[in-house]
Amino acid sequence: MNTTTFIIQPYGLIQIVQTHLLHEWFYLRIQYQIYLIKKIFLMVIF
Repeated sequence: MNTTTFIIQPYGLIQIVQTHLLHEWFYLRIQYQIYLIKKIFLMVIF
């Protein structure tokens, strides 16, 4: 991809950034939920 396509189609770049952020957010949410489950699990055991 050359720079001209980015200038012509800035929406494509925005879309790529948005999907990337969305994936990051989902990943962080899943990590956080795993952390909470582990914490609750340990609290139940001890």
